[in-house]
Amino acid sequence: LSPGLNEFVYTVRNPICQTEDKAANADSVTSDTVRIYYFIPVQANAGSDTSICSSTPFQLYGNLPGQGTGQWTILAGSGTITDPANPSSTFTNPGTGTNRLIWSVTIPGLTVSTDTITVQVSDPVTQANAGTDKAICETFLNLDGNVPSSGTGTWSVLSGTGTISNVNDPVAGVSNLSFGLNQLSWTISNGVCPSASDSVYILVSPPLDSEAGIDRTVCGDTVTLIGSPVPLGATGEWKVAAGTGTFVDPTSSTTLVTGLAVGFNSFHWVLKNGVCPADSDFVTITSVAPPSVAVAGDDQSICGNTGALNAEEPISGSGLWTVLSGSAVISIPGQYNSSFTGLGTGQNLLVWTITKAPCGSTADTVSITGSVMPLANAGQNATTCTDTVALQAIIGPGQSGTWTNLSGTGTISTPASASTTVSGITTNFNQFVWTIVSGACSATDTVVISRQFNPLSFGPDKVICEDSVLVLDAGSGFTSYLWNNGSVTQTLSVDTSGTFSVTILTPQGCNFSDTVTVIETICTDVDPLLTSKLNWSLYPNPGQGKLMIRLDNAIPGVARLKVYSNLGVMVYEDPAFGIRDGIETQVQLPTLPDGVYYLELSGTGYRLKEKLVIRK
Repeated sequence: LSPGLNEFVYTVRNPICQTEDKAANADSVTSDTVRIYYFIPVQANAGSDTSICSSTPFQLYGNLPGQGTGQWTILAGSGTITDPANPSSTFTNPGTGTNRLIWSVTIPGLTVSTDTITVQVSDPVTQANAGTDKAICETFLNLDGNVPSSGTGTWSVLSGTGTISNVNDPVAGVSNLSFGLNQLSWTISNGVCPSASDSVYILVSPPLDSEAGIDRTVCGDTVTLIGSPVPLGATGEWKVAAGTGTFVDPTSSTTLVTGLAVGFNSFHWVLKNGVCPADSDFVTITSVAPPSVAVAGDDQSICGNTGALNAEEPISGSGLWTVLSGSAVISIPGQYNSSFTGLGTGQNLLVWTITKAPCGSTADTVSITGSVMPLANAGQNATTCTDTVALQAIIGPGQSGTWTNLSGTGTISTPASASTTVSGITTNFNQFVWTIVSGACSATDTVVISRQFNPLSFGPDKVICEDSVLVLDAGSGFTSYLWNNGSVTQTLSVDTSGTFSVTILTPQGCNFSDTVTVIETICTDVDPLLTSKLNWSLYPNPGQGKLMIRLDNAIPGVARLKVYSNLGVMVYEDPAFGIRDGIETQVQLPTLPDGVYYLELSGTGYRLKEKLVIRK
């Protein structure tokens, strides 16, 4: 069967029996229905017993009744079940103590099933009050906690020590308290309700015993007093009993005192704690003026081995000079500004000590550095063939110096280096000074640098006529000559086009060179007067090979255009070049390498030449 309602129908048919209506011809049919209800038994479960605080609503946890119904009822105690038929109803305003609730499950045709839950309810605890904090001289007292109207109180020791006569008695006695701060807690608890606690602090002060320290003698007008420590909860105070003195902190047992009077001073250390009797003690401090602070003067650097000291004259005590390291002969050792001789080279340490019994002494050290006059050597005078020269000073171990320009021109690359270079020399006579500084001493030396310039100058390029000879002269007085054709003479005779160069060696050891280009041309039919009247121009120059030629005057006949390399080799010719006066004509030269060329325009009675630069 299925849970719940099940229906069964019984039907009977008789085909013989018919109704009065023959036309219907229906069978005679009868039926009946039986209903069977099937319920699954459910065991009631009211949940687990629990304990709560009365101020807290409680939610019930009965099981579901299945096909039946459930019902909460109060068996014992009091309270309100907000929804009795709800397994999870809320139970509010429960009565203090034990409350018993029944959860009943009813299913038709079956026995009612029940289960009971116990809800133990406690009242909120009374707010705890441990009493006021106390400061006492004894190690015992009676506590002063409040009496709880709800719950039970318990004393406990949180810090310090203490023996409590009855931990549950609000006014129990406590003994064996520790010196210093003791903390006790009064806690009230009741079942599952939150407990309440409060603490009381009991400050126990031991009997006071003041000690101002040992009598003593000090140098100067300051002293640190050392009294007995201030117990917890007590206060201390220093007072002047005799003499003078200013306390940095009069409440500290180890305070600094300034402004002592020379001689006898007495100080009073008083301890109080408010509950115990005060106690005090005296200490005597005898002050002696200390020696003056030694000041040996500023450090000195001296060129030589004699000089004078410069310490401050002492007001209190007597002074004495001594040699700590190095050497020196002090004329009057007890005089603050004594002279000295025999100073050692380098650092010498001298000590100025001021002594006054019984306070001891003060001392200060002065450093006096003695220096010997150095010898500067700037090196040998020299001649340079370029605008750059190397300077080389000669220095000893540990020496250093600086180069400067005394006259002439030049830029010193590293002035502080003995070995350096000078560039940008543009004058014949130049002087450079090498300065050495050794302590307080300095020395200098000068070197002369002569600049030799190129004496060669062939001037502009030369043009010669056919069958003529040009003599190139490199000049006299040089050690050697070398022309680019291998000749080693002073002069070279040239009768053809080309580029000619010569390298000479001067008596000072300098090599110089110069180059000239010579162009050979036909000169017999040139009319100088006509050539001088013709005014022409070509552009762009430099160019890439395409150029424009312009003549401002008429030219007779047909012109011839030629182009020569810088070696005099013809690389282009136009024998019938035509141009009218005042008209520009474009010329497209063949592809030529970058370089310098010479363009010649000639005709009857004239020849024009112009340098042309090809640059792509």
